Amino acid sequence: MDMLVNKVSKRTLYFPMKIVVAYLIFTLFLYVVGPFAWVTYSPVVFWTLNITYILVFIIGWHIGIRNKSATYIWREYDDNRELLILKYLITVNFVYELLNAYRRVQARSVSISGLITSIMTRASNMGASYNEYIEVTSESSDGFGGTIGTYFLFFIGFFAFNITIMGVVYFKKLSKYNKVMVILTYTVIIGQFLAIGTNIGIFRIILIFVVLYGISVAKGRYTKVRVKRKRTRRQKIRLLSLTIAGVVGVLVLFDKTMQSRGGILFWQTSVYNVGGIGIDRDSVLFKVLPPTFHMLLVSISSYLCQGYYGMSLSLRVPWAPCYGMGYSRALQGMLRDYIPVIYENSYQYRVQQFGWKEGVQWHTMYSWFANDVSYVGVILIMFLIGLLFASAYKESLTTNNPYAKMLIYYMAQLAFFIPCNNQLFQATYIMFPFIINLILWIVTRSHRIVINV
Repeated sequence: MDMLVNKVSKRTLYFPMKIVVAYLIFTLFLYVVGPFAWVTYSPVVFWTLNITYILVFIIGWHIGIRNKSATYIWREYDDNRELLILKYLITVNFVYELLNAYRRVQARSVSISGLITSIMTRASNMGASYNEYIEVTSESSDGFGGTIGTYFLFFIGFFAFNITIMGVVYFKKLSKYNKVMVILTYTVIIGQFLAIGTNIGIFRIILIFVVLYGISVAKGRYTKVRVKRKRTRRQKIRLLSLTIAGVVGVLVLFDKTMQSRGGILFWQTSVYNVGGIGIDRDSVLFKVLPPTFHMLLVSISSYLCQGYYGMSLSLRVPWAPCYGMGYSRALQGMLRDYIPVIYENSYQYRVQQFGWKEGVQWHTMYSWFANDVSYVGVILIMFLIGLLFASAYKESLTTNNPYAKMLIYYMAQLAFFIPCNNQLFQATYIMFPFIINLILWIVTRSHRIVINV
């Protein structure tokens, strides 16, 4: 039985790493044989880098799993202390998301019924809503709530998304009032992103449930395999069902959103392209998949693969330093007017000379970090990501630290968007909560320092 326990435990500890690696290999496969005729510049360097990044991620994960876990085991006392402040922050977070919703639909009155009507109207025509949202920034001080609302969103935004995740982590221990507030908050988040015709907010919500339930199943397999094998098998089936349902839901919404925007409907025309790259009509995937799925294939390939082409283009220009601020689109946006060299030295800005527009076409996470450390330096970054991801994952199973669980969520989100962008640092909405959660995880790993939210 001990051999069985060790085998199951080892398999559990390495399972997320296998998922990430399989996903990255799949996106590279799609880049090669997919429906777009991507051109790879400096192919030897390009493929050497991508393979190396995956390998060092695996090495980092292996070391992270083998390293000694945190010494502090999270107790019920610690949970109760977190709940003392969380019960108030849940209401604050609801107000924060409600104000976000009012601004994103450009509401001018406080009417709840008017907000619901506006969301439903916009969700019925997501393409037009998306275009309108792009033209009108929802973060301006002349939006709903004025300047005071802007300051409120800015300061609460430092930790708001952490509260959103915490609401699920501690849902069973919340009062009925707070459970209702959590449900309403999630409803408002989903509604506002439907209203602006974009998928990212809904994807984040689905990922929260998949990751947290996955941790629950993994913990059962890792620590209780002796006495609860049947239970963990049922949990595994439920996790698989939840994951499949989430993937199908995202794909259906993604397909509907893309069609509502209109551009993808012209994918069969000879002029259809992404940044000048057209479709390879002889792609083997067109021959293998039924015609019903061809448009969805084009949409998915555009999202998951265009970042690799952007990376390929960036290999055509020499590296220029961005002074530690180039990895984040959010930081570039905040500092562009004060330190323009940070933006102007970035790969995203300089490859525009090849027709790959910044802010329109995408770049891999590797390219964003390479702005500061070069593509060679990203090798170390990927090692550290693997190390951090594995350490947090192992501790979520052995110490029950809620900040470790939340960190896994953030790392899973980062990993999923590696081919597309540096998602954790794209916007302050995620960037600041991630940094705060990382700090909280670090300081709560030891019994010497345990702090509140």
